[in-house]
Amino acid sequence: MSSNFADVISPAPRDVWEDVLAHDSHALISQTPAWLDTICATENYRDASRLYRTADGRQMVLPLV
Repeated sequence: MSSNFADVISPAPRDVWEDVLAHDSHALISQTPAWLDTICATENYRDASRLYRTADGRQMVLPLV
């Protein structure tokens, strides 16, 4: 079984993440790097976000801690 993703990067690069957010009018505050930073600063978590890139150039970020 082949993957539809050409590339997976973790943690997601912040500049790419911000660009993905800028193009998504439905993004929530809890999907931002600032939110993830707050969670990591107040609890014992680390950034495990993932940037997925598809073969056709689409990019998606999955915020994870």
